[in-house]
Amino acid sequence: MTIFDSDYPVLLRKRLKKKAPPVLFYSGNIELAKKIGIGTAGSRNIDEDGILFTKKLAEKASMEKLLIYSGGARGADMISEQTAVGMGGAAVSFLADSLLSRIRRKEVIDALIRGKLLLFSDVKPDAGFSAARAMNRNKYIYASAYGTFVIASDYRKGGTWTGAVEALKNNCGSVFVWDQGRYDGNSKLISMGGIPYELSDNRLYEIITEKRSSYRQMEFSLSDSELMVSEKKSGLYG
Repeated sequence: MTIFDSDYPVLLRKRLKKKAPPVLFYSGNIELAKKIGIGTAGSRNIDEDGILFTKKLAEKASMEKLLIYSGGARGADMISEQTAVGMGGAAVSFLADSLLSRIRRKEVIDALIRGKLLLFSDVKPDAGFSAARAMNRNKYIYASAYGTFVIASDYRKGGTWTGAVEALKNNCGSVFVWDQGRYDGNSKLISMGGIPYELSDNRLYEIITEKRSSYRQMEFSLSDSELMVSEKKSGLYG
């Protein structure tokens, strides 16, 4: 599809404007792209507590009929997607690896057939993984979701850190950060304007749609040039 098609994700086009991908290849239920959801972002190598938090967050979203938007990578992304689909919910994934390879997996085929999964790629379906693509697609996740939840971030390195910093600097949707001291990047992201979050009985929909009258000053410690260096050094998204 192209950016001029009626099925093109509305928030992606509205928030990213000229930075929105002009062409998207996809597989799955395109109607999912019109639904309200939360984004998830986190390390490929999260610990057991991080895994548990991710599963509970995805379960909570699914029970509230909220979609999961993610990047489909190993770790927090895939855990949130699989949990949501397993709960009867649905997920939209912006891939940094081959779309053709992904749709050959049995569990992916099953989810696609049931209309519970939508896969996007901003390059040809047979294109393989690249770190540059992984970094670039971060903005698609944040732009598509009503609020994105950062589960685990290193400090000043990795795709999770770079994507969250970019979203905060460009005001690309609300950025929620798991408020705990286990990951160095999480506390720093909160100090830069990320919204601290802990699981509670409060509905996610109310949290992500809440209008906040005032925000803390964002104290960015990375200059634009430093951010570019961070992107180049990060070989993997996570």
